[in-house]
Amino acid sequence: VGVGYLTSPGMDTSGVSSITVDFWWQFGDMDKNLGLEFKDASGSWVHIADLSNKDDDGTWFQSTGSTWPGGNAWATTSAGEFLHSDFQFRIVANTPDSAKPQYACIDDVEVTSS
Repeated sequence: VGVGYLTSPGMDTSGVSSITVDFWWQFGDMDKNLGLEFKDASGSWVHIADLSNKDDDGTWFQSTGSTWPGGNAWATTSAGEFLHSDFQFRIVANTPDSAKPQYACIDDVEVTSS
């Protein structure tokens, strides 16, 4: 079993009311174990969404038509624990012990604030 991380650089979100992390994703030859985490003000990583859960309530992401497994994912928060001087987010890939290569695609990442 392996775990891989795609981690954003740190960014100052302390002076904003909310932030949105938006990106496109698609599973390659992977067993659908992708998650989204935010780093809180204490430096701990907080699980935000399981991107591999197609039956999610739509709060965090939306799968668009024939692109499943994949689609546009976003997370918006105004929680103070994430509005600090060193905010980061990361995509977490958990892969099973397998002889075949595991991969997923992440594209068009955008962080906006209000």
